[in-house]
Amino acid sequence: MEDEGRKYWLSVVAFVVVFVAVIITFSMFMQQTSNRIVAQTSQYVSDATDQTAKLVSTFMQNTQKDIETIAALASESPDAAQVATSEEWLRSVGEIAPFDSIDFVDADGIQHSPGLGAVDVSDRVYYERAMAGESGIECVFNTRLTHENLVYFYAPVREGADGPIIGLLLAHYDEERLTGLLQNSFFGYESHVLLCLPTGEVVASSGEFVGMNLLAEAEAASSVSARQIELAFEGSQGATFTYEAGHGLGSACVKVVPGLNWMIVETFPSAATEQMINAANEGGWNALFVIVLVFLAVLVGIIAFNNHRHRTLARSMRDRIDVQTGVGKLTERLVLIDFPANHFRYMSGPVTSDDPHATEGDYDYMVRRLERLVVGEEAKREVVEQFSREAVIAAMVDGVDNLGFEYQINRSGRLKWENINLICVERDGEGRASRVVYTT
Repeated sequence: MEDEGRKYWLSVVAFVVVFVAVIITFSMFMQQTSNRIVAQTSQYVSDATDQTAKLVSTFMQNTQKDIETIAALASESPDAAQVATSEEWLRSVGEIAPFDSIDFVDADGIQHSPGLGAVDVSDRVYYERAMAGESGIECVFNTRLTHENLVYFYAPVREGADGPIIGLLLAHYDEERLTGLLQNSFFGYESHVLLCLPTGEVVASSGEFVGMNLLAEAEAASSVSARQIELAFEGSQGATFTYEAGHGLGSACVKVVPGLNWMIVETFPSAATEQMINAANEGGWNALFVIVLVFLAVLVGIIAFNNHRHRTLARSMRDRIDVQTGVGKLTERLVLIDFPANHFRYMSGPVTSDDPHATEGDYDYMVRRLERLVVGEEAKREVVEQFSREAVIAAMVDGVDNLGFEYQINRSGRLKWENINLICVERDGEGRASRVVYTT
């Protein structure tokens, strides 16, 4: 009896040891899964921030070229001073130019704005630089005429192509225009995207952050992530890091806007990270739940029936919860395409039960899917011809960074017209398009 009792307790101890080992193993597995998901979100936000920085850079540089061109045309007018100060001319140029408004600042530093009167801006940095022959971009908070926060694009106006400088043209976009460049989301959760000066002031953002100083906020926070932001700004370099938030762990990235030296800060929402971790670990939790039930049943069997250790238990599995609950269908799609790797990856865009599709894979798959979606045989042939890697690369010669298309699309029986743009964001050493952003 004593030997049987010892075997009994040895069995109990063995089961307890195995049970604890399983718990520890599953805990380690789920922790590794969480770490993998966090690393994945860090890569997502890094790629997204890189693309946002390039889009902002392209937008800024193109806008600067526009104002320089208009200033050059004004300089070549027979009476440049009279033309540039003419409210009628400023209005007419403003109507055909892409800007929200164009003003003229004369040599005395008086800013002439159609319909708003005049104001002295001779102490502004952009006035001093333009009168010294420079053109550029400057952010001004609480402007004197409209009390707005504006990003100005300026260029000097001369009396003749090579004559003396008689003033400068000053153009800007409203804050909403810049904000539109910064809208982004991950898996249905809005991301915070901030465009900042090197000194930390927020120029534009997708949230209520304009006017705040990010570095001052980081210094007050005194956290590890805040220190990462400070280091990135101090060195004018990129950084990707994690941060603690209400829903758990999120990811953030800081990148320099090429050619501008301003900074883009973008976050991967902690709620989206938590959702991804829960979805990845759900199967593990279910399996662990079943194993715990089995071990408890076996342990109860040992206690109740001594050596009857192999009772058969009926196991039940729960259905997986829908990880996309609450995620509304997005109307925009943003896809990053890598031509050398023949690869695409959805950065944002809806995947629904009635419109399922792969979010990552070979680019040829993406073209075939688009061919199936467009309406009309001619349109299908055009998609196959014009969206092939070779056709896109051939069309995106040096100086052509955007290709636009319009097709009628059939998504699960719903017909609608969609505008498709292919934007070149990177070229190889021979100037051929290598990385492209696909947007609808």
